[in-house]
Amino acid sequence: MKMIRHSVIWLCLGLWITTPFVFGKDAQLPKNGDHKTVWLLKIQGPSEMKEQSRDAFIATATYDDLTTAEVNPTWSVLGGGFAIAKSNGTVIAGEVQSHQVVTLKASFNGKSATKNIWIKNLNKTVIALAIQGETWVAEQSSTTYSATANYEDGTSATVRPSWSVDGSGLATITAEGLFSAGPVSANNSVTITIGYEGKSATKTVTIRDIP
Repeated sequence: MKMIRHSVIWLCLGLWITTPFVFGKDAQLPKNGDHKTVWLLKIQGPSEMKEQSRDAFIATATYDDLTTAEVNPTWSVLGGGFAIAKSNGTVIAGEVQSHQVVTLKASFNGKSATKNIWIKNLNKTVIALAIQGETWVAEQSSTTYSATANYEDGTSATVRPSWSVDGSGLATITAEGLFSAGPVSANNSVTITIGYEGKSATKTVTIRDIP
């Protein structure tokens, strides 16, 4: 009986000593069902590519515990067959006759993300730019403007220029052309300016005071 008691004591002591080395000092056995859920998926990479070029894109997942990690999603490209996506996130742009936009899509664990990519034609020369959109905007409202490039061969295409607006802080404009007017006490005019491939264009917009 003594021998059995001593054996049990030595067995317990051995487990107590060796457990920290096996599992770590503060280790706990994993619980059934412990897992992380993808909360958000984001694509990182360039917004513009030259025709017949390739670029690498990555996808980052944000989990419900607010940690992030680079993941390996399923990649696809939507939009006219102007580009393809490889399984490792490499996008290969084909030849285009004019600037084109495609949408890169990543899917992972029930979540998806998209990113628009402009594929630029290299053989055309821009001769002029034009801004499309409203000539007046009500105060404290928003509207979106777009830009068109006219080429030397007589064709035109929507492009993604740089955007700016003057007017002493009366309005702002984003890289996507979203114009937001602030409050005014009387009608005021501001000027939107775009720049693209060495060309520029302007448009005057009136911000109307709404009584």
